[in-house]
Amino acid sequence: PVAFGFIMMPLERSYTQSELTRKARVQMPACMPVMAERDNNGYLQMSTGTPEATIFYSLDGNGYREYTAPFEFIDGGKVQTYAVSEKLGKSLVTTMELPIFVDHSAWKVVSSSSDSQGEEAQNAIDGDPSTYWHTRWHEPIPEFPHSIVVDMASLLVVDKFIYTARHSNDNGHVKDYELSFSKDGKNWESTVKGTFSNLTSAQTITLETPVTARHFKFVPLSEMHGRKWASAAELNVSILKKH
Repeated sequence: PVAFGFIMMPLERSYTQSELTRKARVQMPACMPVMAERDNNGYLQMSTGTPEATIFYSLDGNGYREYTAPFEFIDGGKVQTYAVSEKLGKSLVTTMELPIFVDHSAWKVVSSSSDSQGEEAQNAIDGDPSTYWHTRWHEPIPEFPHSIVVDMASLLVVDKFIYTARHSNDNGHVKDYELSFSKDGKNWESTVKGTFSNLTSAQTITLETPVTARHFKFVPLSEMHGRKWASAAELNVSILKKH
C-alpha cells in the first residue's frame, strides 16, 4: 500500500500551466515515511527521503529508539519506524512484519533440467532479483515439465515458498507449478500444485501444514503464454524455525 496526501487550493483567477506548476509545489508538512529493508546478510537498514531527519524504530512494540546504523535482525518480528525533524512534523509510522532470516550463502543448486549461458540455475537463489534462471531457449528446446532442486544446507521448518519472476520481460514466467520438499533429497513429500499470476512481484505459496525439509524441488509445468521455457528471478522460503 502507498500512502499519500493532497491539498485542495481554490483558484482566484485563471493560471497558465507554468504558474499552476509553481503554485502546486507545496512543502510537505511532515517528514517522508521511512523505508526499511533487510539485506542479504540479515541486517536491517532504514532511510527517509527527508534530509536531516532523525529515524526512530520499535521492535515488537518494545519502545522506540533512535536509528543510527544498520543492525542484525535475524529472528524476525514486528518493526515500526517513523522520521521527525526540527522543521517538519513526524512522518507516518511504517509497520512491517519480517520473518526469520534465511541465510542463502550456503544454498546450492543440486540439479536443474536445463539452463542457458548467463542464465544459470544458481541465479535463482543468489538474492539478486536482477539475475534469473532461464531454461534452454535455443534449439533443441526442451519441453515441460522443467525442474530445479535446491539444497538449503540445513533442516528448516518451512511454512511458505516465494517465487519471483524475472523483471526485464515475461519470457518464461511460470504459470502452473508443482512444489515438493525432502529431508534427504531422495524421498519427496508435501507436494503442492497451483497457478501463479503474471506478475514480477514476489508471489507466496502458503503451505497448509509446515514441513521440515532441507531440499525443495520446484517444477514449472507451463508458461504464461504457452511457450516451452521457464524462468525465475528468485526462489525463496519463509520459515518458522531452524533445526
